[in-house]
Amino acid sequence: MTISSDAVTSIASISRSLESTRKTLSETLAQPSFSGGVADIERARVEDLHRRVTTALSALIGAARDY
Repeated sequence: MTISSDAVTSIASISRSLESTRKTLSETLAQPSFSGGVADIERARVEDLHRRVTTALSALIGAARDY
C-alpha cells in the first residue's frame, strides 16, 4: 500500500470511531434523566466533549476530502 492509501484508511477508521463517540454523547445528552438529575458541571463537560468531538470529526472529514 502507498502512504496515501494508508492515510485514507486511517482517516476512515478514525472517522468511524469519532462518529460513534459523537453519537453516544448525543444520546447521553438527549436522555431525560441526564437533563434533569445531573450536575450542571457534568452536563457542561459532556457538552464540551461533544463539541470537541464534532469539531475534530468535521476537520478530519475535510482533510479526507483533500486526498
